[in-house]
Amino acid sequence: MQGTGAITLAALLTALRVTGIPMREQRLLVFGAGTAGVGIADQIRDAMVRDGASPQQAKSQVWLVDKQGLLTSDLPDLRDYQRPYARDPQEVKGWADGHGGIYLPEAVRQVKPTVLVTAGMLLAAAEAVAGQVDVGAPGAPLVPPVQNLRASSATTAVAVAEAAVADGVATVQAGNWVQAVQDAMWQPVYEGGA
Repeated sequence: MQGTGAITLAALLTALRVTGIPMREQRLLVFGAGTAGVGIADQIRDAMVRDGASPQQAKSQVWLVDKQGLLTSDLPDLRDYQRPYARDPQEVKGWADGHGGIYLPEAVRQVKPTVLVTAGMLLAAAEAVAGQVDVGAPGAPLVPPVQNLRASSATTAVAVAEAAVADGVATVQAGNWVQAVQDAMWQPVYEGGA
């Protein structure tokens, strides 16, 4: 649980360097409120506090959606670790999307998250990394070698983008995700002599 949160937080910290939006101002929507999703929420909430948000403010900027929809305090069978993020039903009154709950598309419309880390996207990233390793030789590494980091990162990014489309949370559609990722990657250019 903590490892998943740490990797997600690392990716978010990198993204913040690009967007320039402080951590304390992020609005996080987690799709999947199991232990991994809540672990991600906990670590990002704590990072918001470290960046100057009050604990209450940070918690109020985190939203969890699970199979029953947006977590609200009136839902039966909430787990102890989910309760801190369950919203007051009055806060989200009128958000229901006609299916008896507040599901991901409506939650995205209402919350307008700056960060959205789905279970399908995390699984796609893990599978993409694992798929780049040849474990046929004795003593083979369990993760791709660091000298292939750019190619590994690009392969993983493509898998995550495709999962975002499949999960219905992508805000951009690309005809060719491989090309789109390559175009978005920073390319180091060194001017002058050695």
